[in-house]
Amino acid sequence: MKPFSGTGHFRRYHAYYFAALILMLFLLLRLLSGFNGLYGQDSHEYYRYALRWKEFLSGGAHPGDYFWPMHYPVYGALLMFLIPGTALAQQFISMLSMVL
Repeated sequence: MKPFSGTGHFRRYHAYYFAALILMLFLLLRLLSGFNGLYGQDSHEYYRYALRWKEFLSGGAHPGDYFWPMHYPVYGALLMFLIPGTALAQQFISMLSMVL
């Protein structure tokens, strides 16, 4: 059996494996804790606006003006099509930004 020398595939992509591991740990912690992740009025407002964007993208009324930057709720609304009905879509964006 050849000893592991730290070369090859793992060494080349170790940063990606580490990032994926951290992301899975964040998701596991979120799912096991039972906490919905919405703490404070800003997070509730971002979630509410993301839901309005999801309705708009599904053919509903325009979500209206917004005081804060709109990218986070819009990306959250897009992810809500894959992860429906929870704030986990927006939390996934935050987790991904921490990993990167």
